[in-house]
Amino acid sequence: MTLIAAACAALAGCGGAASETGWTTVRDTLPSGAMRVTSVPPAEASPTWTLVEELRLGTVEGVGPDAFAYLKGLVVLDDGRFAVLDSQAQELRVFGPDGGHVATHGRKGEGPGEFADANGLMLDPQGRIWVPDMRNGRMSVFDPEEGFLQSFPFADANFNWIWNGAMGNGSLIYRPSWASGGVRRLLRIYDLTMTLVDSLPLPSDRPQDEEYDPESQPGAFYQESGGGYMMYSIPFYPHEVSYFDPRGAVWSTRKGDPEYRIKRWQPGGDTTLLVETRRPRTCRGTRFRHRLDEANALQHGRG
Repeated sequence: MTLIAAACAALAGCGGAASETGWTTVRDTLPSGAMRVTSVPPAEASPTWTLVEELRLGTVEGVGPDAFAYLKGLVVLDDGRFAVLDSQAQELRVFGPDGGHVATHGRKGEGPGEFADANGLMLDPQGRIWVPDMRNGRMSVFDPEEGFLQSFPFADANFNWIWNGAMGNGSLIYRPSWASGGVRRLLRIYDLTMTLVDSLPLPSDRPQDEEYDPESQPGAFYQESGGGYMMYSIPFYPHEVSYFDPRGAVWSTRKGDPEYRIKRWQPGGDTTLLVETRRPRTCRGTRFRHRLDEANALQHGRG
């Protein structure tokens, strides 16, 4: 696997005013106090962003530390160094800004600094790298050069997935999770000793008292199989995306939202910023959803 370690997104036309000719931006304040920024493109809007590759690391036939198998984590340090987690080798590998190998930490095992099922990386303000390891039941902390520093007990059921937690404001760790029964989503908040300090409900489009119906989940195709059922994700469906910024705020989208909206909110607090882009809607996903609904109806004798 080849890793493109860094890429910069640059506005076409050097990011000048000409690149946004025809766009209209309106800023107003909602009754809740949140700021809303609405950007409206011209009728014939064209793409204004291009990706420029800055560094490519690894080759298909590589055999050294830059030969990657299955990456589940990438963090970039302030000085330009970066670290990746190869979950197949269970190794934390650190590289310099030029792609040169700096250090490799960890290996498969149960001892201090070893991994059984490491599945992600986080970076704290001190430049230390935090590695969750569910099967070993701990969160391990590494110095990029010196290696293993310490670990904290951490019980979590997130096996074989990529870690979706984040370091917020340097003193708390946020971990989206599910409440008992797998219906209600929670944000679990830990201190830096991995002690649970709070659990907050995450925003949801479904009322809390609504019964979970697997046959009518947006963005998924339901299929009965052998007395049970399976769920298949619909390709390119606009699922929810969340990002925790270094200050602990959350930037997120809503599932199935056709308005290209992004909101910023504080865990346990209110929305402080809403960004909207009034681009034309696309209807291909809607037609695909209708076809899947028809297939579900036919499968269950309803049409």
